[in-house]
Amino acid sequence: METSNAKINPSQTSFAFKSKADAAVYWAERGFFVFLVRHTTPDGACSCGNAACKSPGKHPLHTGWQEEATNDPERVAVMWEKHPNANIGGALEVRPHGFGCGQQERKTRRQFLRQLGV
Repeated sequence: METSNAKINPSQTSFAFKSKADAAVYWAERGFFVFLVRHTTPDGACSCGNAACKSPGKHPLHTGWQEEATNDPERVAVMWEKHPNANIGGALEVRPHGFGCGQQERKTRRQFLRQLGV
């Protein structure tokens, strides 16, 4: 398994990936649990097919995303090989009965987004 080949500009904290698969593998290699998220079509509609979708391109591809989320780069590569247009979802903490988003997780999320320059 080849590792991701992201080009990072530390002064701007910007990332240039060849594909969404490369980006997903990059984050998995750093310990983030990632999962498949719907994408938007060229006309801006959500790939879920619901014309009235309130979150186009921003909701999980599968209902079992909690079980699907992984930080295993090989599994991530296979997931995006099957769904190359999927956006990337990131879970911040794995718990026995799902993922959490408590005070510490929100702090971690803010730090993560700052690293991305968002």
